Amino acid sequence: MEIISESEEKAGQYVQTLLEKVVYHDIPKVFPIGNEDLLMRILKIIAANPGMLSDYESLSKDLGISRATLSNYFFYLEESFLIIKLYNFSANLLSSEKKMKRFYLSSTSFYAALNNGMDEPKIVENLVAANTDAKHFWRTPQKYEVDVILESNGKITPIEVKYRNSIPSKDLKNLARFAEKFGVSTAFAITKDSFGKDEFELRDGKKLNIILVPAWSYLLEIPKKN
Repeated sequence: MEIISESEEKAGQYVQTLLEKVVYHDIPKVFPIGNEDLLMRILKIIAANPGMLSDYESLSKDLGISRATLSNYFFYLEESFLIIKLYNFSANLLSSEKKMKRFYLSSTSFYAALNNGMDEPKIVENLVAANTDAKHFWRTPQKYEVDVILESNGKITPIEVKYRNSIPSKDLKNLARFAEKFGVSTAFAITKDSFGKDEFELRDGKKLNIILVPAWSYLLEIPKKN
């Protein structure tokens, strides 16, 4: 809260200093870090690719480190509350734990400090994942995907981030595929400024109601996390 009244430039400098302190000083005090610069590099890779899949094998080769070391570094960043991890959704929670994972920044305030440019759709996807306290996404071997899957009191809600105002029905088909597989009747598509509704008739004869809502409106309705 102490940076609210500061200028954008000073706020950015504050966040940059905070990240450097955590990566170069705080984390090495707790975990056996052999290369702090590499830890910062991994954080920047996540910032440039929010929602990146946990392809440890290829990334470890690119970075010139072992798969085990890379996995540990991701764990250190997560334990330090710099990134969050989402599991691939499955009706079997134990199965979810074993499947691929996605990573996001824990706060989009880190984004500008770690990137040279701004990609609004990526930032909004990260914002939705972090601020809904999401734990799951969905991706099949056929690469059908839904960005965020929320669970509350036994209710499953799929959310697809489409940060634009013109969204053809074909871009929402993965929500329908998810609904058919898991018996969902309502889903959300996060837009830029547009409100609306779309309806899909599913193959089992049931219907899926897709609520189109701007990111700013949807996020305002989310109960604040403690």
